[in-house]
Amino acid sequence: MPNYHRFYIPNAIVAVTLVTYNRQPTFSTPQAAELFLNIFNKIIDQFHYDCIAYSILPDHVHLLIQLSQDHPNFSLPIRELKRRFSVCYKKSNPVLPLPNSSHQKHHETTIWQRRFWDHIIKDERDLERHLDYIHFNPVKHGLTDSPTCWPWSSYSNFVEKGYYSKEWVPDLKQFEDSDNWGE
Repeated sequence: MPNYHRFYIPNAIVAVTLVTYNRQPTFSTPQAAELFLNIFNKIIDQFHYDCIAYSILPDHVHLLIQLSQDHPNFSLPIRELKRRFSVCYKKSNPVLPLPNSSHQKHHETTIWQRRFWDHIIKDERDLERHLDYIHFNPVKHGLTDSPTCWPWSSYSNFVEKGYYSKEWVPDLKQFEDSDNWGE
């Protein structure tokens, strides 16, 4: 079994990818995406985090958050985010795949993959790459022709602030040496 080690650094910026169980398209409806965003906003307020960027796709979510000084352990808020979403989602979607014995043993649902991917942002260039990746991800997965057309991301906020133009397309070579971004 792999030995996962997470680094909890106060005020760090962290990229996180959450993937649904068996790549189910959990977020294929606006209601599911809205539910996730509402719960996520409550979590970041509770832990005094800042949401820098996000993108919600049918079977995974990319988040870029800045941790607080007081709560650098982001595993706990991510676990709580997944738990709260699961509880609320199950109320409106009672027909979910049956959990296997391992899921039953750990009291887990069949909404999320067990773990999540994270990456501590190292510098300004690393931050730019992650912003570009997160915002271009719906295009990469063939869900839209332009990041402007994807409603479940922070891209439009960055356009409004002048960070991106509406016609922006990233240099795709910057993603070639990536570590798969948790997908």
